[in-house]
Amino acid sequence: QAGAALWFCFLKPHLFLPWALVLLLWIILGRRYRILLGATSALALSCAVTWLIDPQAFAQYLHWARTSGISAEFIPCLSVALRDVVQPAARWLAYVPAILGSLWAVVYFWPRRQHWDWLRHGSLVTLISLLVAPYCWIYDQPLALPALMFGLWQTSSRKAIAGFAAICIVLELQGFWATAGLRSRWYLWPAIAWLVWYLVASRSKLSAEAVPLAAPAILT
Repeated sequence: QAGAALWFCFLKPHLFLPWALVLLLWIILGRRYRILLGATSALALSCAVTWLIDPQAFAQYLHWARTSGISAEFIPCLSVALRDVVQPAARWLAYVPAILGSLWAVVYFWPRRQHWDWLRHGSLVTLISLLVAPYCWIYDQPLALPALMFGLWQTSSRKAIAGFAAICIVLELQGFWATAGLRSRWYLWPAIAWLVWYLVASRSKLSAEAVPLAAPAILT
């Protein structure tokens, strides 16, 4: 059951690259292979069901991915913006932040591997993963909510809480002036804002109820 829950991450794996690398290291070092078995079994089962429904589904998807031209379109996220600034035709540039983010995640994880906490440490890795994803739409960013809720829970700073509310309000209101819709460059800032807010909130004094937490039951 624990590993099977990770099936949801396979729906958009590009959003979890640094996080997934840390998870794999955590599984291997702790010999938690049942989690890996559960995840691969759930993925294999879902692929088998998809194939039974439509044997051509995977071939059609690969054809669409090669010919749609979507990889050259603008998506309001850091990686695509970097590609367009440096060399729009160099599509591989969109993967550079994810590679650097994955290297950072390993460096961050390694000294904490013996006491890794998926809420405290994993929240930061999640926000980094969203920031450096090869492409990420604004409607993908609710994946940051568990990390942000943990940040709200652990902080005692009213300024941090007010800052979170201000970010949410601005994000809701900007739909009125983001004339390009979901492709508007106005949506470049939220992933950066969430990360900066979380780092600031984490540095504030912990609330009296905040205590070190173990890994969530889903990953144990």
